[in-house]
Parts: sequence; C-alpha cells; structure tokens
Amino acid sequence: MVKSTIPKYYIKQGVTIAKWHDWRWQLANNINTAEQLGAVANLPKSESKKLMALFAKLAEPGLDAVRLTPFLVSLIDWKNPTDPIRLQHIPSEAEFKPDRYALSKVWEQPKDFADGANRFIQQKYPDIILLRLASTCNAFCRFCFEKERTLRNSVRTAIGPIQFKKALETISAQKSVRQILISGGDPMIIPDQLLFHYLGEIIKIPHVSTIRLNTRALLHNPFRIDKKFVNTLAKIQADSWNIKGRERGVSIEIGVHFNHLNELSPEALNAIRSLRRAGIGVYNQTVLLKNINDNTEILTDLFRALRQENVRLHYLSHAMPVPGTAHLRTSVATGQKIMRELRQKKEFRGQLPHFETSHFTGKQIVPENFNDDFKLVKTKHGLEIHFLSDITGKIEIQPDVE
Repeated sequence: MVKSTIPKYYIKQGVTIAKWHDWRWQLANNINTAEQLGAVANLPKSESKKLMALFAKLAEPGLDAVRLTPFLVSLIDWKNPTDPIRLQHIPSEAEFKPDRYALSKVWEQPKDFADGANRFIQQKYPDIILLRLASTCNAFCRFCFEKERTLRNSVRTAIGPIQFKKALETISAQKSVRQILISGGDPMIIPDQLLFHYLGEIIKIPHVSTIRLNTRALLHNPFRIDKKFVNTLAKIQADSWNIKGRERGVSIEIGVHFNHLNELSPEALNAIRSLRRAGIGVYNQTVLLKNINDNTEILTDLFRALRQENVRLHYLSHAMPVPGTAHLRTSVATGQKIMRELRQKKEFRGQLPHFETSHFTGKQIVPENFNDDFKLVKTKHGLEIHFLSDITGKIEIQPDVE
C-alpha cells in the first residue's frame, strides 16, 4: 500500500490512513463549498473570501457546481497560483467572461441516442456503442464538455434494469458493434456489485470484443482501484474466454485521463501498475489546455512517464468550445505545432497519440499542417476550421481561437 500524506485538517478530524484510502469515504466527503475548501487547504482569509464570492456566483441556476475529493485537494500546491491541478478544478473569474466561440450544443445530437431523450445509449460510429452508466463524477473538471450532464445536472438520465435491458437488446441486434465504451459521468462511482453485473451481462454478447471504461478516478480517487476491483475485473476478462457461443475472449481496458505529470501521484501509479499486473489494458486521453499543458516539454514529460508504465497514448484532444472555458482553450494551430515538435524528438515514434478535435459529427483527426481538406478560415464571426469530415464526407465547421 502506498503511504499517503493526509492533510492536517483531516488528521485533526481523526481521519485514519484506512479511512483516507477508502474510496467510498473520499466520495462521501466531497468538498462543495468555499468554506470547506478554505478549511481543508488552510487558505489565507483573503483567498477564502475571494473563493466565497466566486462560489456564490456559481450557486446561481445554470452555472457550474464544484465537486472535489479530499485526495484531489491534497495534490494541489496552494502556494502556486498556476498549479496545473488547481487551474483544472478550482473555479476562477475567467469562467464568467463572454465567449463568442462557445457553442451551447457541442457534441450530442438526438439521432445519436437509441433511447431518445434519456440519452443513455449513444452511438456515433457503427462499431462502438457508448453506455452512460453514471450521471456524475468523483470530482468536476472546469473544462468538462459534459457540463450540462455533470456540473449543471440538467440532464436526467434514467439508469436502471429496464434501461440496461434495452441497451443489451440494442447491442445484440447490431453485429457490427465490437466495442462497448462505458462512461458517464464517471462509471467508477458505481458500486462494485452493480458495475460487475453490467460487465458480466455485456460479455455474454458474442460479437463484443472490447469493453472500455473511461474514468478520471485515478486522479480524483485512485483508491477506487483496490485489490478486489482489480482481481474481479481480471477474472471477468479471463472467464469471458469460456462463455458458450464466444469464439474469443473480451479485452477489458481502462481509459484514464491525465493532463500533466503532477497528476501522476504515487497512488495513481500504484493503481496503474495494479491494473497492468493483472493483465488489464490502460490507455490515456489528454486534453490540450492553455497555460496548463500547451507546451511540448510538459507533454513530453507526461507521455514519457505514461509510456514507462505501459500506458497507451490514445488521444490528445483539442479542448471543446463549451461555455466558461475560453481561458483554457488553445488554437488548433498550437496543437499542430506541439505534435510536430513531439514527432521531431523521435522518442515516441509510432506511439504518439492522435491529435483530434471533437465535432458534433464525431472526432476528427487533425493533420500536423493545414491543407486543402483542413483549412483555417477568417470570417466575420472570427476564426473557423473548415475541414472535410472523414465521417460525413462533407465540409464541416469548427470555431477556433486566435
């Protein structure tokens, strides 16, 4: 077991190492108010006062809630105003500035959902079905493209036996579906018994060859990846080879989300190693964020550390134009420049992630230079990316920033 450093606030509250390492305790003791945050982080009164005013603004309807695990707060260097974990999770005044590039609907379309307005069963690609098994997360990221579902809680997705049965029927009816992507929110907030029940039912479908669970728990609450979880996941994967009617077993993969080397805590590394030791694949998705990781050396350090742990580099994602995130978004050209510089290092040959921009029609791989099929266009509305979609076969438009 990794020896964790418990903040003095919790030591005074009588929190033991065993309790601190209990993922359920972390989840049950979320920090939601400025008063809690100020006390836990031992912030100066002046800073606590600023946070109280900011949190009061966020309490207005339609704005973004705050949710932080005690563990996440313990990772922040509060003496550093540009701490990368702080910038991703602690709200700032910049969220209230007008953003002419932001789209109210950036990703989801009604036709993507097999269950209509419930928005539980999503399918953009013929071979992948996404199941949103949770409607919230361990902690909330300020750049989240699922703000309406998680931070603002305006999407009420029913998740129960009836809805799950419908999902199984939808998957079974489509022989082209080979991957099931389990997301949310964050599926790792689901209790073991229920999550393993879901997985046990999905692996019975013969044409499903891969189950991917996307989570940020390894940053927010790495204790979720405990011995029982890892052993049971490994057993489900091994047992899938013996299910009648299956020609091959199911590969279970955990999709993690790290944006900066500072996020790879000893606890997170322990979780990754436990999964890899048990034969569970791990892949990483990184979001390119302004003044956080929009730097070739920062991403080199992160990617090098992840590859050292045999974590596959999946996507480097251009931050989506969602409300309140202008201060965190780079231009597409910034990402292209970083990708060129990463390739020139020759260190990650064949292992670099794809740089992608997410459009409502699906993810589009960004070339390392602008060309006739991927153009930067200056319009009266501002800069736009006009690209020939490899999904629709048509010219699509994505807003860009200066």
